[in-house]
Amino acid sequence: WKIEDPFNGTRDLCNKVIRCVGDPYKRFDEDALRILRAVRFSCQLGFDIHRDTLDAMSDCIQGLSNISAERIRDELVKIIMTPKAHEGIIDMYNIGAIAWVLPELECTPMIQQSKPWHLYNVFDHTMVALREICRPEVGADLSTRLAVLYHDIGKVITKTIDEEGICHFYGHPAKSAEGTISSME
Repeated sequence: WKIEDPFNGTRDLCNKVIRCVGDPYKRFDEDALRILRAVRFSCQLGFDIHRDTLDAMSDCIQGLSNISAERIRDELVKIIMTPKAHEGIIDMYNIGAIAWVLPELECTPMIQQSKPWHLYNVFDHTMVALREICRPEVGADLSTRLAVLYHDIGKVITKTIDEEGICHFYGHPAKSAEGTISSME
């Protein structure tokens, strides 16, 4: 038997690299859901996405507008159920997919929180919480992971700053719950 490897897949597997077969722009043009699949495979396998593939993912992100919400949801659920879900969400943010997949999180990196009570902006805080809940030894189910992912989205619309420059987010739990419910409809 002779195994043929015209696209050097064996090399990529050994180097833990995700790369499109042939031209990544053509692959994502054929099916933009492959963008989210690359993110999922990266999270599931602990592989890096090749720079050319990553660039094409970002450039072709508009193609997600042609993908059904059900197909996007299915990939999102698979990403969220990986041990590195936080890395997948960060990758989606970095390539611009967050606007198509989780628009509720899109502006959370810009929402700063006051120190010393908070170390991170809302996005980074959420990613740290998601990282912790997705550890295999925790065994969190999908509902718990989604609750962590959405727990602070209400801070986007409830942020106020008092006369001493301290940020407050009065009522954010209720607004987060409302935002979660509306995003699921």
